[in-house]
Amino acid sequence: MLPNIKLSFIPGLLLVQFCFQPAMTGPLGGLDKLSPGNNGVCVTFSRALLWNITEAMALDSVFKGINCSEQRIKMNTRTSTVSACLPPDVQMGTGCAGFQNSNHDQKECLRNVVADLEHYKALLQEYADPTLDSTVVRAISDLTEHCFSASPTNPSTLKNSDFRDHTFDERLQMCKILKGFQVRAITISRILSYISADTSKK
Repeated sequence: MLPNIKLSFIPGLLLVQFCFQPAMTGPLGGLDKLSPGNNGVCVTFSRALLWNITEAMALDSVFKGINCSEQRIKMNTRTSTVSACLPPDVQMGTGCAGFQNSNHDQKECLRNVVADLEHYKALLQEYADPTLDSTVVRAISDLTEHCFSASPTNPSTLKNSDFRDHTFDERLQMCKILKGFQVRAITISRILSYISADTSKK
């Protein structure tokens, strides 16, 4: 069972919740689409990713006395997942109607989702912590392997010799990165949930 996660949701995240569903139509597969027939599985894997991130942030064995919940959020600014997953009409404050038939929005949204997952996976593999590698990195790999058929499927390329101890500043930065990833994972989970809900109606 997933833990209750209390966060201050930004307005864009709430708009994703209310306005994303209508655009998710048609068959799915590839980097800008979900693998066919796996929509329900994708929801499960996205929730598992969020759970693993949340659990990892609370591990003293990883962060050694740093309370990640008290740290600032460091978001990935190289992608535009929230804005890409909102219709232009909503971004201009005029409502959700313009999103209903925009296949371009769906593709751009999912491209940003994949870019986010690959970004955080690369950061975590560079950080080289065995616990994060076997939990969060594995969860990212499971999601991309089962839901985005064109994504890399290798769960990790790290060996025991790659793992290392980290300084206080490195652990602190990873706390902030994981907090940002947690927020982004909530967005991704909501997006995939609405894709699944819309597809199941067809």
